[in-house]
Parts: sequence; C-alpha cells; structure tokens
Amino acid sequence: MKYNIDKNGDNLSVGQKQLICIARALLKKAKILLMDEATANIDRNMDQVLQGLVNNELKDVTILTISHNVEKVANYDKIAVLEDGAIVEYGSHNELLRRKGYYWKIFTENKIG
Repeated sequence: MKYNIDKNGDNLSVGQKQLICIARALLKKAKILLMDEATANIDRNMDQVLQGLVNNELKDVTILTISHNVEKVANYDKIAVLEDGAIVEYGSHNELLRRKGYYWKIFTENKIG
C-alpha cells in the first residue's frame, strides 16, 4: 500500500505525525528519544500499544518525556517534577509516591478523577 505524504505532513493528523516519529525512532534504533506529549493526539488503544513498545522495545534507549499524565511516566527510571520551570521533586515513581509531595498529589488525583 502506498500513501503520499504532503510536504510537512500537511495531509496527516497530529496523531499520525506522532506515530510516524515514534516509528522512525524504532527503525533508526535511536539511542536517545525526546517526547513532548507524544501520545496526546492518539486514541486510548493505540496509546496502550505505544506504551508497550516504549516499555519493551525501547528499554535500552534514554527517553526524555514531557507529560502531564503521570501514569505514562510511572515506569520510568527517574522522574523530574517541574513547577513554573523549576524541578520541585526528583526520583523514581515509588520514591516520589512515598514522599507524598507534589507528584503523589497529581498521581492520586488522576487515579481518582
């Protein structure tokens, strides 16, 4: 199957562009992957597939992720929580939950709501 992509991907949705970027990182065997709300415009089912890929296929890749959804970074080795551009907490998911600080508050609010 062939599909022509317009310059700058103008004929693709934002979600499709995100999928292409992640696919390129997989195919190129990237050592470092930067993601800024990488799955924000992808449906829930595809997001779960991508989270599985990140967890299984990219485990040897350094991943820097910006996300407002703490569940998407819960399995990362280290998490930096920023507020107004400054790091207010840093550690693993479990360490941050034990501190019951800013991360814990966001995580528990998201789990309930």
